[in-house]
Amino acid sequence: MRIGILYYGPYPQNRGIEQLAHALRCIGHEPYIVGRIPSSGKRVSAFQGFPVIQLPKENEQPLVEKPIPFNPYWLRAVESVAHERNLDALIARETPLAYPVLRAARRLDIPAFLDMRENMRAMYAKAPRRNPIKRLVRSRFIVGAYESWMVPKFDHILTVSQELKDWAIEEFGLVEGQVSVLGNYPTDQFLDGARQARKEATVSSDEGTVTLIHTGWVLESRGIQDVIRALRRLLDRGVGSIQFRIVGDGNNSGSYVGPLKELTADLGLEEVVQFEPYPSNGDLPGILAASDIGVCSYHLNEHTHQTLPGKLFEYMAVGLPVFSSARRPVVRILEKEQCGVVYSDRDPETIAETLRPLIENASLRQEMGQRGIEAIEGTYNESRYVEVLETVFGRKRTTTSQPEHA
Repeated sequence: MRIGILYYGPYPQNRGIEQLAHALRCIGHEPYIVGRIPSSGKRVSAFQGFPVIQLPKENEQPLVEKPIPFNPYWLRAVESVAHERNLDALIARETPLAYPVLRAARRLDIPAFLDMRENMRAMYAKAPRRNPIKRLVRSRFIVGAYESWMVPKFDHILTVSQELKDWAIEEFGLVEGQVSVLGNYPTDQFLDGARQARKEATVSSDEGTVTLIHTGWVLESRGIQDVIRALRRLLDRGVGSIQFRIVGDGNNSGSYVGPLKELTADLGLEEVVQFEPYPSNGDLPGILAASDIGVCSYHLNEHTHQTLPGKLFEYMAVGLPVFSSARRPVVRILEKEQCGVVYSDRDPETIAETLRPLIENASLRQEMGQRGIEAIEGTYNESRYVEVLETVFGRKRTTTSQPEHA
């Protein structure tokens, strides 16, 4: 099938969409990625070998460009792209484009799927909104009413976690067979890099410096400040030599790098906490493998209790034990696989005492790290991701009699 993946954000800034497109190609389908043009105005026609259609097109100047649900331009444009490219199915990445996608699919008599990575109403509720119009249109009531109208109309829904699936079934009155879990599992390319990085990594000891690492967006909601405060308490008690690498872009909207640097200075931790730009994906496994503990310190709320961070599986893939806040999907995996430690609240004393055994015991870190590797190799990987998509979309059969493998 020729499948359109429609995203309300700019592409190619979303690696999850690239992973989805790659997996669809693995089972014989032809993905087309449709997204809005970035604010820079830079246009691309392909990325990583996938066709990209950016809206508005060069010769179009709509009155309103934003991909909001009932924007007349996007209603016409989505249907036009699907018709021109002769698409056989459409996937809406998140709910903002649900209505344009469903409308186009019904008018063209093709199936529509929803890839739900977030509980949008919960995410918007926690996001700072100074614009009164955004505050209105992204209110819990309006977003909830829109989603309740749209979501049940999709032919099938993919969610990032079991927790989000359970919520969607209850919230929208769905049945079990309408929803599948499609986790944020690492790609085969990342796993190849992780395996190589593990071979080159130096095994840590009880006496050496223990390096914690956090990767990804540096936002207030990530809870990194809580870990920094806990490190001050551990160092005051003479708990070993510690480094904390914060690897992420400080130029994104809502970046919390500035306040974190101020906190680091106030606590006298300039030699302990390091801020680094986010690397290319090819370099990330090596950077992770050079560390000892992976940090997932998100603040807890309805949104984080239903989603899974991709960094969790990246940490596990390189053999890092995971140190996490009590985010339900993460807790479920860490408890099942015995590959990490969870702290129960944001109190620096609680965090410090929960982290202390990981810092002081290299054998514990290595045992947990090895269990994480085994879990990734056996369960949380691209083969499982492809298997889910094959169940939903089917595999395009070839003319050869050779057996096919996901």
